Amino acid sequence: MYSKTIELSRTKKSYLKNIISIVMTQTGSDVFPFLSGGGEMGRLTREKDWTNTSVGPPSGWPQSLRTIVYVILNAKFPMFLWWGKELICFYNDAYRPSLGNHGKHPDILGMPAKEAWAEIWNVIKPLIDQVLEGGSTFSEDQLIPIYRNNQLEDVYWTFSYSPVIGEEKAPAGVLVTCQETTEKVKTLKALQEREEQLLFTIEAADLGTWDLNPVTRKFKGNDRLKEWFGLTQREEIELSMAIDSISEKDRQRVTEAIQKAMNPVFGGQYEIEYGIVNPKTGIEKKVLARGKALFDEEKNPIRFSGTLQDLSVEKRTFEELQKKEERLNLVIDASELGIWEWQLDTNKIIYSDRYLEIFGLDPAMPIRPEDMVDLIHPDDVKKRENAMKTALVTGNLYSELRIRWKDGSLHWIEAKGNVYLDTEQLPYKAIGTLRDITKEKLRQQELITSEQRFRLLADSMEQQVMERTRQLETKNIELEKMNAELESFAYVSSHDLQEPLRKIQMFASIINDTEKDILSKDAKHYFDRIRASANRMQTLIEDLLTYSRLGSTLPPFTRIDLANVVAETISELKEDIRQKKAVLEVGPLCSLDVIPYQFHQLMINLVTNALKFTRENVTPCIQISSFLEENQCHIHISDNGIGFEEQYNEKIFEVFQRLHSKSDYEGTGIGLSIVKKIVENHRGTITASGKKGEGASFDIHIPTHQSGK
Repeated sequence: MYSKTIELSRTKKSYLKNIISIVMTQTGSDVFPFLSGGGEMGRLTREKDWTNTSVGPPSGWPQSLRTIVYVILNAKFPMFLWWGKELICFYNDAYRPSLGNHGKHPDILGMPAKEAWAEIWNVIKPLIDQVLEGGSTFSEDQLIPIYRNNQLEDVYWTFSYSPVIGEEKAPAGVLVTCQETTEKVKTLKALQEREEQLLFTIEAADLGTWDLNPVTRKFKGNDRLKEWFGLTQREEIELSMAIDSISEKDRQRVTEAIQKAMNPVFGGQYEIEYGIVNPKTGIEKKVLARGKALFDEEKNPIRFSGTLQDLSVEKRTFEELQKKEERLNLVIDASELGIWEWQLDTNKIIYSDRYLEIFGLDPAMPIRPEDMVDLIHPDDVKKRENAMKTALVTGNLYSELRIRWKDGSLHWIEAKGNVYLDTEQLPYKAIGTLRDITKEKLRQQELITSEQRFRLLADSMEQQVMERTRQLETKNIELEKMNAELESFAYVSSHDLQEPLRKIQMFASIINDTEKDILSKDAKHYFDRIRASANRMQTLIEDLLTYSRLGSTLPPFTRIDLANVVAETISELKEDIRQKKAVLEVGPLCSLDVIPYQFHQLMINLVTNALKFTRENVTPCIQISSFLEENQCHIHISDNGIGFEEQYNEKIFEVFQRLHSKSDYEGTGIGLSIVKKIVENHRGTITASGKKGEGASFDIHIPTHQSGK
């Protein structure tokens, strides 16, 4: 007998291990907290069958992979991960829009990188190799075409590749923090096209240039336009003054032309002739206005720019016009660019106001070239000299430098330009732009800082997971010990405790049959109390045994008609119902998957409970009904008995919890505890409510379809 018990215990443990293995493989965030949250990609990651990938099921993932996957899924910044030798793909909701529609999503989740990114593998593979060797990369506005929206699209990215350290203290994966900058690059290209359009319109000398921001209603013009309006070069042009300078007879016509240009339906084109009057001299000048309005993605006007040509002035020669076009190009204020022109033969340099502002200088003050050179960071002076030497050889200038303003603040600048050659192929001038890239550099630093924070968070989470794992292991050991003690108690209850009790009951029965008549009145009273106590103990042991067995391995679920279970319950309790003269009202009942013998016990206990706690001189009435709520069966059982106070709604289900004395109502205080345990075995819930002196009711919610054991 002892060897069989050991073998059964081993079989049970093996069975439980298999069940745990299946659950650990098939379930999601309930078993694996590192797969919780994450929106759509969190759900897809949980639902994916990882057994066919090189990373295997989540139950076998290393802690480093678990940590970085949790960070990625719950991050709000676009992130992508390649993991392991095959560089298996993971990504989050923030990255998802960059994949477009009808492309890679969601097929590349769990796919090796070489298959997922075949069209750009020759571009990204060297970067990945560099990171896996322990380095990091950063690229800005990099053109990397990808397949999306049913075609291969040109996509620009700003991204950083960083190594993810695995369990072997070496890079096991590559973390990509990235942002698509396609729209930004397209916008810059659109601004360049706008410059070309403006240059095309400036085909004659003596042109005035103007720029209107429809949002801020700020109006700008060059020195010639200010001269026509009777202003000095340092004075600003008020929009109201520009409108008032239009000849009164032309003002309505010009207003209508402007409104038409600001309407995207008409393409933003603007061309009209009218008169302007100098407010100081009163002289009227006939001008030709040409321009174009630009719109954002929502078709709202964001910029309205153009030229004014003095029709009273004869055209200059072609060579003079070419020089003016080059200078007019300097005044186009696009994308916050500073403009510069360097005459190499005379060493004369011309700067735009924006150029000087980028250096933190006041355009109104006299500036020397060496004043700006002095602002360059000492560590970047050599870099500037090398860039200039390279430009004289290649014809192209590019450099990124740090400058320190006079107030001590540090800024980043980006210089671009072209060197032009004369007829003898010698460089004679250079023209270019200057851009403040401080914010972009700060964003790069923020990305690096974010990665550091992620790593600190990952380390913290790893410690928490390890501690939680240790606690779970301790709890599992305690639970196994409690289960063993419970099984031992069940064995004692079913054998050692019941054996002497049966003898007490047997001898009491013999005395009752043969000797009761000769007992005194007091002896008969005590004898009856002994028998009642023995019977109550028998009931208590049986209830405890039933309760302890409910937590063991569950048998299969079977589809039953609840009406049949209720009918069997009424038949079994027929005598008790007759004695109590109770009335049972049975309404519509559901069909559902249950463990039949347990559900029969549940109905017996609830109806018995209602029959037990009845009121004197009140006909007991027990109502049983059920109805479907989505995928659940809602069972309702109520009575008109003695009820209970609201404060006992939860306590009523506790083991040995009695609300009344044993002398008033029989019972062990375990019946409703058994009911709750059965409901939990069926993955359901039960609630009780009552009102003292009016009755009690129980509401049970159980899924209609159950599977497995």
